[in-house]
Amino acid sequence: MTQQLTPPTTGTRTSLWRSRDFLLLWSGQTVSEVGTRISGVAVPLLAAGVLDATVFQVSLLTFLAWLPYLFFSLPAGMLADRVDQRRLMIGCDLGRAALLLSVPVVALAGHLTLAFLYAVVGLSGVLTVAFTVAYRSLLPALVPPEHRPAAAGPG
Repeated sequence: MTQQLTPPTTGTRTSLWRSRDFLLLWSGQTVSEVGTRISGVAVPLLAAGVLDATVFQVSLLTFLAWLPYLFFSLPAGMLADRVDQRRLMIGCDLGRAALLLSVPVVALAGHLTLAFLYAVVGLSGVLTVAFTVAYRSLLPALVPPEHRPAAAGPG
């Protein structure tokens, strides 16, 4: 079952930045997003620089990062409705961290291949979809209606 959170009362106009729950959610999302953006640049550079990947192969990495949005958004929404969204988000972040940390370990062992990078990027994409859906589902429970546009961000 999902945990029901009550947004701060709307009778007093408090700043969104004074909500502990929102700050925790926002800071976790920020760290997650920074990691995603860095890996989105680092993995293709690694493929091109270390594995001598062609333009098509590097493009395939980017394609595999976005493909899960097409196939897993709906199932991720159903999953996020049935489980605790906070735990789902934490699990997704830990999973993505483990996947991305496996890249230098495998590279140091001398077994880094494009197929491995494809698997890491694809699985990370699935976890990113689940995280994003859970984040968007949890936000209304933490933020009063008047602050939701600002809390939702530009995306």
